[in-house]
Amino acid sequence: MGTALSSEQSDLQQAYQAQLAYAQCMRTHGEPSFPDPVLTSHSLSYPAGDINQHSPQFTSAAKTCKRLVPQGGAPSASQMQASIARMLKHSECMRTHGITNFPDPVVSDHSMGISLKGIDPSTSQFQAAQTACQRLAPLGTPG
Repeated sequence: MGTALSSEQSDLQQAYQAQLAYAQCMRTHGEPSFPDPVLTSHSLSYPAGDINQHSPQFTSAAKTCKRLVPQGGAPSASQMQASIARMLKHSECMRTHGITNFPDPVVSDHSMGISLKGIDPSTSQFQAAQTACQRLAPLGTPG
């Protein structure tokens, strides 16, 4: 027997499915490294990437795939704010638990993510912080 989803979780799941279809469409139509969205129980986030959003390939793929999601693949303002707030709390938690150089998320127009450049996630200190902060971590992000 499954657990009933709240209205917010159901909306989030629907948004995730739409964004996932959009990402798959973008890859099929000329952006092979376009990332999948990341879904957690409370947020939908978008990994930072190195995609040139002004390239002819991106423009063409975005035009073709726009039908799959409102805003042409961009998260709504409230989705972005919720994801950013959660990621900021996660970063603060990691710093509180000894990873003092853990960065805040990097946010651009259509993506967000955390760069671990200069941080060794295999250390026992990082692993302990990761365990302590796991409840705040967006799925697919370190920590």
